[in-house]
This record gives sequence, structure tokens and C-alpha cells, in this order.
Amino acid sequence: MFVHCCVLTGSSQEQEPPMLLVVDSTWTKEIFHFPIGFAQTLTYSGYEEAHFPPGWGDRESPQFWSYAFAWYIDASSSLTASQLEQDLQKYFDGLMQAVNKEKGKQIPPSTSLLTATEIKDDTALFEGTVHTHDSFRSRAMMSLQVRIEQQFCRATQKALLVFRFSPQAFDRAIWEELHKIRPLIELCE
Repeated sequence: MFVHCCVLTGSSQEQEPPMLLVVDSTWTKEIFHFPIGFAQTLTYSGYEEAHFPPGWGDRESPQFWSYAFAWYIDASSSLTASQLEQDLQKYFDGLMQAVNKEKGKQIPPSTSLLTATEIKDDTALFEGTVHTHDSFRSRAMMSLQVRIEQQFCRATQKALLVFRFSPQAFDRAIWEELHKIRPLIELCE
């Protein structure tokens, strides 16, 4: 089970935003409003909905470190592979620093490499790898495979990005599970 690492920003009176993803009911859900507490350098306006399977924190589970999140953000245009690489580096650097329990340990910086696999009108698919420190479990560097699905709506100036992560190769069974996670909203309807 995911260890809650961060506090939602905003008042406790704030209503939970609309759900973004259709996910198995056994998965844990967390909502973070931008700017996210552990990644203040991501200056978007909107929120993140994150989902974690029951085996996320179990090194013996095929679900270990496999999860998904969606960003629903204000955007004047679609995000590029380069922007997303930088965003993922900021995100994981901030997250791993926030949960690091080893006093005085310098956390190595994250790196990411993405390729656009399909761009059509205002939708795009990206695929790549994030190399980051696992401050939660192994306390060592790890590689996460990532797939990102982006929808952009010019009329509303909103973007919905669905991120899916796993340390396992794309041909492994966990990716079938991750790809069952679908966006619940259409941005331009």
C-alpha cells in the first residue's frame, strides 16, 4: 500500500474535484492540487489524481512500483516531449527528496527520456523511461517505463495527461492492467 507522503494544498473545506480516471476499485487514490507540495517547481494550475495498486509497495509483487496518475491542468497548448521530460524530472526529484528518510543522503537527480509515438490533432502519445531514486523502498536508483496519453482542448485551454508507470518492460502483464485505466472525461465535450 502507498504511504501517504504529501498533504493536499488548499483548505480542508475544499471539495474533491471530479474523478478523471476509471480504475479498479482495489487501488488507492490520492488527489494533489497544483502546485503539488513535493514538486513546487511545477507551476501548473489544476490537480493530479493518482492511483496505486495493492502491490505497489511490495517488492515481490508484479505490481511493485506500477501505478498511474492523471493531470488535469490549464494549458495554452499541448505539452511537448521535452516539457514532459523536464516535468517528470522535477516531479520525481521533489517526491524522492520529500520521502527521503536517510539524513544527509544526497538523492541523485532524476532523468527522463520520452519519444512521441503518435501525434494527431490535439492528442499525443509518448513513451519512455524515468531514472530516479527509490526513496520509498530500495533506497537505490531504479528505471520506470512510462507511457503518457495527452488530450488538449483549445476551446477550454485544458489538458488531460494520463501517466502510466512500471519498472517492468512494456510486454509484461502489468501493462495490460495499466492500460485498462481510462480517462473518464472528454475535454472538449
